[in-house]
Amino acid sequence: MVLSDPEPVEGESKYHFVFHKQGLYIFFPSQPYYNLSTMYYIYILLCRDNSLYTGFTTDIKQRIKEHKEGKGSKYVRSKLPVKLIYSQKYRTKSEALKREMQIKGWKRNKKIRVLKLKF
Repeated sequence: MVLSDPEPVEGESKYHFVFHKQGLYIFFPSQPYYNLSTMYYIYILLCRDNSLYTGFTTDIKQRIKEHKEGKGSKYVRSKLPVKLIYSQKYRTKSEALKREMQIKGWKRNKKIRVLKLKF
């Protein structure tokens, strides 16, 4: 099933919504499609040794649960317990991964200052 506006608003691209078994997608003529059902998250954990771990996921609650149960990354597994201190939501995987890599490139002090992290 495809739903679309009858006419695009002047200056805006016409778009289409498509319902699919994997979720609701939105298509723009000159851009990749977006799955509106899937959100992408980057997150930062505060580890037992006060180190910061930055990660990416599509299900933040499940991923934090996995980390806390020792089923996440090897790095976090050795530094339990952990506490979620920051998360940010993105519409596309590309946006989230770019932001994750940007944050991972920052020194600890910059992460704390720019993201206003509170422990």
